[in-house]
Amino acid sequence: MSSTVASSTMGMIIPPSVPMLMYAMVSGASVGKLFLAGLLPGILIGVTQLVVTYVISKKNHYHPPLQKMEWHEAAKIAKDGSLAVLMPLLIILSVSFGIATASESAGIAALYALILGFFVYKELTWKDVKKALKKTFMMSSSIMIIGGFTMIFTWILAVEQVPAAIGTFLVNANMPTWLVFLLLDVLILLLGTFLDVTPCILLITPILLPVMRQFGMSELQFGVIIITGLAIGLVTPPVGMCLNVASKICGMDIVAIFKGALPFIICNVMVLLAITFIPQLSMWLPSFM
Repeated sequence: MSSTVASSTMGMIIPPSVPMLMYAMVSGASVGKLFLAGLLPGILIGVTQLVVTYVISKKNHYHPPLQKMEWHEAAKIAKDGSLAVLMPLLIILSVSFGIATASESAGIAALYALILGFFVYKELTWKDVKKALKKTFMMSSSIMIIGGFTMIFTWILAVEQVPAAIGTFLVNANMPTWLVFLLLDVLILLLGTFLDVTPCILLITPILLPVMRQFGMSELQFGVIIITGLAIGLVTPPVGMCLNVASKICGMDIVAIFKGALPFIICNVMVLLAITFIPQLSMWLPSFM
């Protein structure tokens, strides 16, 4: 359960990512480039967690005995899952290559899922669609309300020149750039521990992004950093949304799940530091667009 909790946050970084869409709305960054910027860091998190999983399972003898699978069985499994796997690929390619906007790609993906659910897999019912629409309505409404108030908050910050004041303070403090970047990581990790991802992105991006631009950080790198840092907050107490969900599902204590997830969280923190101090990890793929 601990590995499941820790790895679940990777979905926020690897496209398609809802937090990236929210960040793009606030920052004005390109959604396609932002998706590409998060691809390498997300893969890096996945690879490091795979290594940790292998080491832990090898140490505790968790490896199950190998079972031989016939080619026709493997082909059937691959065939059944291939159509579903194409959906996120469809979203990424349509947005990255300018075929559709982020909203249009979401509509295309929803239509694609409906077709698969009703006519291919035949597991989807109209009752399920009704529940999904109700949940989508509630979620979208809350995000729109937050977004509306965030725009007002952003306007107040701009009028009062708060970002400029923070930037002037950091510049006049004569702190080296690496220390400013390190403080940024610490601040994001602290905020992510107590705040949910979307409100945190909407509230702190207008303040911190202009400051980091003064230190040479692009909006793409900043977006990957903030989303990676806030993803770590989902698996850290006291709030830890993913921890609470996992605890309710499996019945384990939150502290026990957190202790088991700690090695994986350390991997995430190491990747966060890497993308903070090595811009090429997030800027290399977008540079080809």
